Amino acid sequence: MKRFLLFLFIISPFLIYSQIFNSLEEALKKPNIVEHLVLRGKKIKIFPNEILTLTNLKFLDLSKNKLITLPDSIHKLENLEVLILNKNNINVLPSSIGEIYSLNKIDLWRNNIDELPKQIQELKNLRELDLRGILISKEKQKAIIRLLPYTKIYFDKPCKCD
Repeated sequence: MKRFLLFLFIISPFLIYSQIFNSLEEALKKPNIVEHLVLRGKKIKIFPNEILTLTNLKFLDLSKNKLITLPDSIHKLENLEVLILNKNNINVLPSSIGEIYSLNKIDLWRNNIDELPKQIQELKNLRELDLRGILISKEKQKAIIRLLPYTKIYFDKPCKCD
């Protein structure tokens, strides 16, 4: 009964009002209605710039790909709330990430990032940042916490890598 109520009141509204797209080609056929795009495990090496045309996008999952970087134009996704990038090879975030003011979750688990652009502190709605699986020294962890004092940040134990 509890599961049914959970589905009825929490999960089902998202399913009714927002379709989840698992193909960029399908999403581009209906760009104005795309709010959820999941391109997990598609072996993507370069961020598809066509994603930037999905102006109503709220949830983007590019996990388990081979991305190294994001474009500076990522800020065009001004309605984006959740950005999932775990298990890629990203080593730096563009400073323009700090212009996506609607972001409330960024998942960078198991990437190669050890510091964030200072512009990320502009994300006043950011509630969760996952940096687990990344070697980050204690000093850099402290610096990240200072940038985002109201954000729950997930780290692994600090490395002795400085």
